[in-house]
Amino acid sequence: MNPALERLPDYPFARLRALLAGIEPPAGAEPVLMSVGEPQHPMPAFASEILARHAGEWNRYPPLNGTDAFRAAAARWLARRFGLPESMVDPARMIAPLSGTREGLFRVAQLVTDGQTPGRNLRPAIALPDPYYAPYGGGAVLAGAEPAFLPTSAATGFLPDLEALAADTALLERLVLLYVCNPSNPQGALADGPYLDRLLALARRHGFVVAADECYAEIYDAAPPVSILEAAARDGGSLANLLVFHSLSKRSNAAGLRSGFLVGDPQLVAGYL
Repeated sequence: MNPALERLPDYPFARLRALLAGIEPPAGAEPVLMSVGEPQHPMPAFASEILARHAGEWNRYPPLNGTDAFRAAAARWLARRFGLPESMVDPARMIAPLSGTREGLFRVAQLVTDGQTPGRNLRPAIALPDPYYAPYGGGAVLAGAEPAFLPTSAATGFLPDLEALAADTALLERLVLLYVCNPSNPQGALADGPYLDRLLALARRHGFVVAADECYAEIYDAAPPVSILEAAARDGGSLANLLVFHSLSKRSNAAGLRSGFLVGDPQLVAGYL
């Protein structure tokens, strides 16, 4: 077995199922399930109506890069939700559909490491928050990169410490990708605008890609979470060094639909496709 795979823990939900096997709640008690994070509310009625209206089209495989209408809808939503200039996201070049975000988050590791040697024949490194979503770590290992775990504890505000990362020149020399989840799961932390400005500037200074997992961006109780796309808009509108992931799973309680998209650097999007 790959030694790096041996260092990764078992998939947490598989371990949790084993731990809970055979345990039954007391009679008359309804358990509160807090394992997989599956939406507990129904899809919006209008979504079900649209799916039913287009039922005759489900017999065809979707195009690799989606439809013009899908990509245009995603671009319009991004501009409306995050206050982006309408011309900032080119739906033809900067958006690719995903089967949910898990697929894309896993495969982006291979995209950025394929054939790439950072320097002096050093092994590429991929940074990920710790704790982290399992596909980040699995993607890094199977792409042949070294996972670099960035602690996200109370001491760091439950987000990766960017100052510590900026000082780690040995890691930055090998870094090709950094995963960030905002709002974060399981920590529940929110990255603000200045934090995301610093992260994007650091990525562009050192030449690594930020994979921003924003699939929880529509879950909040006060001010809506900000996006790293807003940091890109403040920095002139370029999406260089950036891939951002969104999904209908949490936004529309449609996890089983497996519908999402990535948006970002047109060269990276083309490579992904």
